[in-house]
Amino acid sequence: MDFDVSDPFVDDAPDVPSVHLRDYLQVVLQRMPLALTVFVALMLAAALYVWTRTPRYTATARLLVERSQVDLTDMKAAYDPLAAAGGQREFMQTVVNLVSSRPVLVSTIEKARLMDDEVFSHAKDPVQFLAKRLRVVPLRNTHLIDVTIEREDPRQAQRIVNAAIDAFKNDSRARRIGISDEGLEHLRSKADSLRKTLDAATKELQEFSVENNMVSFKKTQNIVADRLLEFSRELSKAEPRRMALEAQVKAADAAIANGQTVDSLPEVIDSPVMKELKLELSRLERDYTQMFLRLGENHVQIKAIVSQIDTLRTKLAMEASSILASLRIRYDQLGREESLIREALRKQEREVFTHNVLAAEYEVLNGNKSLIEDTYRTIVRRIGEIDINRMGGQGDNVFVISRATLPTVKSWPHRAKSMLVALILTGAAAVGLCFFMDYMDVTIKGAADIKLALRSSVLGGIPDMSDEIESNEMADLVVADSPKSQAAEAFRSLRTALAFGAGNVGLRSVVVSSTFPEEGKSIVSVNLAIAQAQVGKRTLIVDADLRKPRLHKVFSVSADQGLSTLLDPDTEVEVEDLLLSTTVENLSFLPCGAIPAYPAELLESARFAQLLERLEASFDFVVLDSPPSFALVDSLVIGRHAGGMLLVVRSFVTPKDAAQQVVARVRDAGVSMLGTVLNNVDVPKSGLYGYHYGHYQYAYGYGYGISPKRNVRGNGWRRWLPGGKDRSDTSELS
Repeated sequence: MDFDVSDPFVDDAPDVPSVHLRDYLQVVLQRMPLALTVFVALMLAAALYVWTRTPRYTATARLLVERSQVDLTDMKAAYDPLAAAGGQREFMQTVVNLVSSRPVLVSTIEKARLMDDEVFSHAKDPVQFLAKRLRVVPLRNTHLIDVTIEREDPRQAQRIVNAAIDAFKNDSRARRIGISDEGLEHLRSKADSLRKTLDAATKELQEFSVENNMVSFKKTQNIVADRLLEFSRELSKAEPRRMALEAQVKAADAAIANGQTVDSLPEVIDSPVMKELKLELSRLERDYTQMFLRLGENHVQIKAIVSQIDTLRTKLAMEASSILASLRIRYDQLGREESLIREALRKQEREVFTHNVLAAEYEVLNGNKSLIEDTYRTIVRRIGEIDINRMGGQGDNVFVISRATLPTVKSWPHRAKSMLVALILTGAAAVGLCFFMDYMDVTIKGAADIKLALRSSVLGGIPDMSDEIESNEMADLVVADSPKSQAAEAFRSLRTALAFGAGNVGLRSVVVSSTFPEEGKSIVSVNLAIAQAQVGKRTLIVDADLRKPRLHKVFSVSADQGLSTLLDPDTEVEVEDLLLSTTVENLSFLPCGAIPAYPAELLESARFAQLLERLEASFDFVVLDSPPSFALVDSLVIGRHAGGMLLVVRSFVTPKDAAQQVVARVRDAGVSMLGTVLNNVDVPKSGLYGYHYGHYQYAYGYGYGISPKRNVRGNGWRRWLPGGKDRSDTSELS
């Protein structure tokens, strides 16, 4: 559990210390026995390995390998030194691979009679076995090559190296004399085969071009594309005209369907002929009106004008019908024209697609022909280069500078170097193991952990008393029995720190508790009370552990009556009758009395508060030893009435998470957290910091405990009830 720095209960807690180099050193020093054990074990193992190895000897031979003595044809190297250097590296690497090639190694095994050796005869693949051990190393920026091998038998090492260089010389000489001719013949045969393939590919390409009329391929491709573009443009023009006429025809049909006359259509009204006929009709109607008033209905002129008007109206109707019919004809004509253009466009698209397919086939054939032609020309050029190079490089180019001699000085193991490396590696491993163990250790190890995890002051540190006392009984009263010991001085320092702590002025009582059992709370309680008594204070130590009392054994008195007796409402006993004197001057003791059935209820009663007030009035200082606080509320109940609480933490035993939960519970309960006492601050003698808690069992059958099989990380605490029932409640078990 992490505590917020803004918590009002931790404002007075000291700042978290910064990490210093000595903190890392402390991690190693705390686990020095483990580190030394690992270091010594690894060094002994390394020494045993080095001193029990069979010595090995290395035989070495050196070769000089040159391309040729004189090469007058390498014109590129003369103009480009970098190209010559690159070619040299490639050449040397090729020679290295040839020295360790399988044919050379097979010949080496035969010449050196290695199959007579059990190591080689029992190998699954003797050639591969030799290849892994024979080293061929070119010397940088030279034409020299070292051939070496390391064997336990120096004579065998010498024999293998000399056999290997002899086998390589023979293989190089045979390759220069015969293999080049075979390679050249193979290239010539390959060139003849490619020539025939090239002729066939060229003929196939020509036949394809003639068959598909693709002599002028690029020109035909342009014509087909241009025609497709032209048809597209014509279609884009014809389609809007057809759509415009279609709109006019549909409008005319809709007007006629709605009962309108033909001569009311816009196309008819806008016709010049219709305009002239309408003007003529208007004139005749005007004349008819004038003459009708003068001549009457039956006059010859009136009848003639009426006849002309009827004739003109007939012409108007015929002209309107003619215009409408002409409009329909034009619409049909444009539709057929558009259809023809579309058909021509689709045909042209098919022609373009067909042309593209042919073009793809043409490109494939042409590419195949070009590839064959390029390969053929490369081989022909290579044949010419080989012929010229054969003229420029003749004779042997492998020279033995020094043959392998019998090695007399062992090359492995280098004991001093090996032990130095082992010293460095084992030291690093030992230190690393210390830090790993520190990382895996979840317990509180020192004051820094308390300040960081608990946000609490460290009022004192109690050292390991095993070297200063003769028995466990002396540890209970170490301040009185061994006043000059470091532990006694630590308790006196705790008394001083408690007296002069911030806010502790007038402190009359303190309750001492721990996270779990066996963390030293009772020893701290007793010796803190003794230290207070030694400065002349009338001090009382109260065994407030009403579950598993222990202080009556420390003072060798009876625990039949005590605190529980005073808290029993049915018992009328005076405090003075139960207080016991001790061998320490100014120190009195109040036992716990009979273990009650419900301890927490007694401690929460008003009688306990009144009793504590009376004790504080009667004594200068009261120390109350309470039960562990992780799973019990007794110490919290006592702490609410006392001046404050001291939490005892045992280094390398108390888990951080559990202690954090206890501190948080104390502060949430409103109990004044006076500080923390770090017990057993000395590092344990062994490097293993495992610790198992025993079962904390009470007389009336209920208890709690920590399973020794569980890791001591924050969660995982187990509580038991009679009958094996498991409970997860961390409050008082009653």
